[in-house]
Amino acid sequence: MILPALKKILLIIGTRPEAIKMAPVYLALQQAYEFFETKICLTGQHRELAEEVLDFFNIRADYQLGIMEESRGDLTLLTSLLLAKLSTVLEEFEPDCVLVQGDTSSAFSAALAAFYAGIKIGHVEAGLRTFDKHNPFPEEFNRVALSRMADFHFAPTALARHHLLHEKIPPENIIVCGNTGVDALLEAKKRRKDTSFPFEREGRKILLTTIHRRENQGTVFEGICSTLLKLSHRKGWLIVYPVHPNSNIYPIAHRLLANQPNLLLLDPLPYGDFIQLLLKSDLILTDSGGIQEEATVLGKPVLLVRKSTERSEAVGSGHVKMVGNEMEGIFWEGSKWMKKAEKGQLHVGATAVFGQGDASKQILNFLKERLGTQES
Repeated sequence: MILPALKKILLIIGTRPEAIKMAPVYLALQQAYEFFETKICLTGQHRELAEEVLDFFNIRADYQLGIMEESRGDLTLLTSLLLAKLSTVLEEFEPDCVLVQGDTSSAFSAALAAFYAGIKIGHVEAGLRTFDKHNPFPEEFNRVALSRMADFHFAPTALARHHLLHEKIPPENIIVCGNTGVDALLEAKKRRKDTSFPFEREGRKILLTTIHRRENQGTVFEGICSTLLKLSHRKGWLIVYPVHPNSNIYPIAHRLLANQPNLLLLDPLPYGDFIQLLLKSDLILTDSGGIQEEATVLGKPVLLVRKSTERSEAVGSGHVKMVGNEMEGIFWEGSKWMKKAEKGQLHVGATAVFGQGDASKQILNFLKERLGTQES
């Protein structure tokens, strides 16, 4: 038996959601050490948040770019710095394939750098679409552009595959594998410690809130905060809001919502604690993409503070209701769903619409085949 030479795989991680969804892929590749040499590049887009997730999974990054301190959140500067620094990493490691996840500027820039260098690109969570290039911005453009550059497309659902086929992506380069976020969630449920939060109280329901997206910042975010304040007046509820450290979110949230009855602001929670909070919540109000997926696995109802979603499967399953990002719609639907929860009418069972938790294994097997690592 002759084993082929090791293939080098570089995983790019910028944000906390990327860290969550790439962690199980990295662990799967690490277990196949006889086939792959695998390294992680942490761009630093959400450095502390991403590092905490990697720590949870006992993973360490091999490259640290520290990009956010230099870019100051400016998209043009962020992209140009990422291209330059990632090109240096590619020259040093010389990977056979670069894996990117989702739709961030880190993913887009890494794919572009790999494309320029003639390196194969694998796109984890490929094929999501809203068909509105401005919403969400710049994520929708990023994922469409990624599909034009990528060689391998790891689609989470059949609908995502359909979108890719419609865009003339060769079917042999697409695999429907489920979402790696499900893999991470199931692993986190095994690793987490089942503890109580100090704010838990018998008979009081919890509305978990997370808001951070670019389209929900500025005056829109101020309106969302005003709506949360109104919703917090409903008896028997506690609104728990782990506030994103983004400078366009954190100070405004604390100015408008701190020290209010029935409204608790927290710093970002460690991943395991956040999963624990998801499990204990009765209703979720969010603009997050990943939470839409996690809710279907955990059987939790979600009010989505967005005008469109690239995860229509979550809406179709009955777990997610889009409420837009205007005060009136959020308050109306929020009040209605809180009332339903009080009456025990918000029952959404767990579903496997985003996979069974074996996406990382499927990605591993696909890469073994397509990168020529099979035994001979």
